[in-house]
Amino acid sequence: MGSAISTHYLQEKGIAVSYTGCDLSGAHIARARALYPHARFVAADAARIVAAETFDYVIACGLLHLRVPRWGRWAWTLVRALYAGCRRGLAFTVPQRGYGHPPALATVDPADWSARLRGLCPDVATTTLAPWGDAVFFLHRSVQIEER
Repeated sequence: MGSAISTHYLQEKGIAVSYTGCDLSGAHIARARALYPHARFVAADAARIVAAETFDYVIACGLLHLRVPRWGRWAWTLVRALYAGCRRGLAFTVPQRGYGHPPALATVDPADWSARLRGLCPDVATTTLAPWGDAVFFLHRSVQIEER
């Protein structure tokens, strides 16, 4: 699961990729299918997809950006579900505090999130996606889980 743009890059490098993308918007799914006909796209909640099947890697770019009611609880619940649905690793982005993001976006302190994420996965790395100011979190499983 993740960004379909990366599948094109990996295929150019000769790496076989099976890709599943999801969005709640049927219009977004239709557009993605037109752009990336080799990939699978599902109009569904990401948590439902990872509850039903596992993936080697889950990439959630932009999924946690918009502020919703009880964002903190919702975001942590979703991150735990995404991590449970990956065999090898999870990568996701969240806007970082201090970059002047609009109020509609949730922002985090990467150090606080990294510390909290280590309770879920001991192997956590963080970087900043410049110039946008998104924190990128990588959670790597040292032991792969079995497919469901």
